[in-house]
Amino acid sequence: MVHLKSISIFPIKSFIGENLNSANLEIGSGLIDDRRFSIAISPEVDGTKWLRNRAFMVNSRHDNMQKLQLDRSANLWTITKPDGASLSFNPNNKSSVAQATIILPEFLNDITQGDFVPNLIERTSTKHTLGMWDYSDTFLSVTNLESVREFSKTIGVELSPHRFRGNLLIEGLPAWEEFGFAGKLFSLGEAEIAFTRPIDRCPATTINPKTGDRDVRTPALLAERLGHGYFGMGAHIVKSGLIKPDDELIEIGVAQAKHTDHQVSNAPAHQTWPKFAIISNVTPNSEGTHITLKSASPWPLLETPQTNGKRMRLHLGADNIVTANIEKIDADAITITVANELDLVNGQKILVSGPYGKIR
Repeated sequence: MVHLKSISIFPIKSFIGENLNSANLEIGSGLIDDRRFSIAISPEVDGTKWLRNRAFMVNSRHDNMQKLQLDRSANLWTITKPDGASLSFNPNNKSSVAQATIILPEFLNDITQGDFVPNLIERTSTKHTLGMWDYSDTFLSVTNLESVREFSKTIGVELSPHRFRGNLLIEGLPAWEEFGFAGKLFSLGEAEIAFTRPIDRCPATTINPKTGDRDVRTPALLAERLGHGYFGMGAHIVKSGLIKPDDELIEIGVAQAKHTDHQVSNAPAHQTWPKFAIISNVTPNSEGTHITLKSASPWPLLETPQTNGKRMRLHLGADNIVTANIEKIDADAITITVANELDLVNGQKILVSGPYGKIR
């Protein structure tokens, strides 16, 4: 049974997260208090529109963010530095937030080094596009614990699942099967969520959440060992409701949105996503084996039928990444040529990405 193991929110973007015993998922708002505040690097940022994460202090580009401790009550949030210095504010009082913003530059000077003036801002919650998530259409990140274990085994380092900063940690799913969730609708407790795209990983995942220091070349190792830079899945909420650990994640249908609806600003290109394909035909010949691939999900392998490219990448396991030449692209299928010794069979499900390389 695939089920929810834990729920996490990150009340201040790029700070360490906190676990919840239960939570309400809300259409257009994600998890309450998740990325509610962020520290902008410019006074012009005011939280009234969605901006790329380069507008904020983020773990991918700023060290020591996860060494800041946040303690919260309903009307008092306290940020504490490793040296014990603290800054408190009432998140529900604009004057208190404004006062904290005045103090913030000096408080964070050892982190910012005076390169910019940090600005504490609150996201506007009246429209979903105004959140401070990495993408304007994706308000939840989902981490498969079995994928964490498998990747840890591959690189020989035990990784905390919190390194990937997922809101929802799920258990009971084979490693990497979450890449097949794109375009599908699931129930979770009283809520329903639809999966959007795999999550491309940045240098934020090099940080050990227990120490706040960079210690593992996570994005580079994903690329080197698995042939892509993705880990976990993004999702958005289509039905509000209460969720709690042990709730079952149940596939109930197909998402209304299409894959082209999720090519929003800053999102990775569809062809780079790892996605599952079904082998529908295998034809050996003197040049290799011709294999026809069809999508194993509601969404197609190609962004559009006109997508061109020379090669597909087959992700057959750790250190087993095969590049295959594309022979033919149809509206719903791709025919590739691989070496005969690969021993792929009709009906087999494999992870692929592409096409890569423009045809000129």
